[in-house]
Amino acid sequence: MKTPTLLAIVSLLVACGGIAVANTNTIAALILKLGANTFQERKDAMNALWETGQPARQALEQAAASSDPEIRMNARSVLNDIKHGVRPSWPEALRQQVRGYDAMSAQNKQGVMDRLIQAVGSGAIPFLLMRIEKGASDDAGIAIDKLKQMEAGDALWREIIETVIQPANTYQARLVALACQEVGSPADSVRVLASPHLEANMKAQLVNACLKQMQDLVEKDDYKQVAEDAAILAEAVSTEARFLYLQAIATRKLEQPDQARKLEDAALALNADSESPHYQAGEMLGKLGRPDLAEREWLRILEIPPRDDVYDINAHLRLAKIRSADHRHAGSATSFESALKLYQAARDKGGSGYGIVGTSAEGLAQMAERQRNKAAGGCKKAKGAIEGDPVDDRIRARLDVSVKNGTLAEMQQTLKTAAMTMSVRVQPLGVRVFRDAKARLAYDTVKQEFNILLNDQPCTKPYPLKLTERKTTVAVKTLDMYYIHEVLRETGEATQIAAFEKDYVLRIEPSPELQTWDQHTITLNGKTHTWEALNKGIPFDYLPETFELRIEGLDATGERQILQRTLDPAALEANPQPAPAPTEPTAVRIQIGIEH
Repeated sequence: MKTPTLLAIVSLLVACGGIAVANTNTIAALILKLGANTFQERKDAMNALWETGQPARQALEQAAASSDPEIRMNARSVLNDIKHGVRPSWPEALRQQVRGYDAMSAQNKQGVMDRLIQAVGSGAIPFLLMRIEKGASDDAGIAIDKLKQMEAGDALWREIIETVIQPANTYQARLVALACQEVGSPADSVRVLASPHLEANMKAQLVNACLKQMQDLVEKDDYKQVAEDAAILAEAVSTEARFLYLQAIATRKLEQPDQARKLEDAALALNADSESPHYQAGEMLGKLGRPDLAEREWLRILEIPPRDDVYDINAHLRLAKIRSADHRHAGSATSFESALKLYQAARDKGGSGYGIVGTSAEGLAQMAERQRNKAAGGCKKAKGAIEGDPVDDRIRARLDVSVKNGTLAEMQQTLKTAAMTMSVRVQPLGVRVFRDAKARLAYDTVKQEFNILLNDQPCTKPYPLKLTERKTTVAVKTLDMYYIHEVLRETGEATQIAAFEKDYVLRIEPSPELQTWDQHTITLNGKTHTWEALNKGIPFDYLPETFELRIEGLDATGERQILQRTLDPAALEANPQPAPAPTEPTAVRIQIGIEH
């Protein structure tokens, strides 16, 4: 089957002075008139077909083989101009130059191209597209560059995508990839990604453009579209783990956790001998707020040779930050120390190493020391810092608590009447254990104890409790969730009857003195904020172990000051009424979908 030419673009012809619609019957009639008895009729037909341009090309190719010598000669004359992209609106001198274009040197070709664009502007587009279709190494790439410089509109890019179904050469593939980056959908991109003519660098650019499109959809919560697009792209680029991860994230949001875990594991298993794809996946997952998945990628990098290279240094640094944010301070310190060791080795080989880690050896050592201090339960005063104490009136903090599916008072009253509250810590943070992980509460009537089952297997220590009533209410606490169950003493059947989810808003108000600090930087748990945002309130789905507030700026005297405060979320909670303490309190870490 003949590959459709780039120039079958009706909307483009309109912009260049051509007709809007080329009627097949009209073209056929004009072809017959190429053999008319009078010279004027033949000339008028030739001009009309030339003006029609590409829509007339197929009919002209057939007419060029006609048994009628007049039709054959005239058809070949018009066809030659159309194949060269020559338009009747061009100045005669330029038309003549383009007709002899193929015989020119590369330098002369570029001169003609430049003069044509200068003279006719967008009227040169058919010629540029024809040069790209021909795929000559001395001008096709230049034609693409000229086309980009002309800032062709979305309509042209769209027509290129729809017209060039199968790129015939490297330059066409490059052009379609550019069009897909401008206006294409993932489905459009799949077609050109499968082309054997697409260069590696253009493929990487197009993949990144598709990833950006889907990450934007994730931010808009359009998970259905993300799942569909990521699935077709993951099939088209089978070595790209990031498409699988995006599909997994969307699938989990669509409440298909089992499928999501399979996709996550499949993504991690890709590229077993290459560090770069795992680095790219880890970076994307971190930006998407999935540190649990990113951590697996950084750990995988450490398993892939060569050992102790730049990828390993970056992996240790990323792991240190993830573990610090998750309050695994000892592990964070170990990661910082590992990065420091590799940094020093790189520096000993003659490099500064600064560009790798973004700090000095002393800076890494200080980071490791801070994490060791936190792991030990202490906090040393930073050099040059003002350590705020609990009565420091320069900072006023308030934590507001709201409850979904009820009120705070209703939740507190329900917990008061519960015979037991079982505390469970879930990893990854934020997983709804009875919804996302499909766990369930079970009561063993013989052993008289509760278990939380995952895939029908106990995933926690047992919680002993003798039931004395026919129906007993118990609670399971995970981060910000309280799941309320009603249990039948005779059968042990447990039914969830309510679920309370707490949401939090932390508001911080500075003193007038702090507000006067110039060139200030405010961070809360490592994220930068403004006073306006802190006054308005920072939402939290669940409470961290601490709020780490750091303010740095120039005071009224121009001296740099640092104020650091560690706030206790539990102490800040508005009108706190603690839930009934669990019998033999237990904090159990359920590992869901994480390899160790």
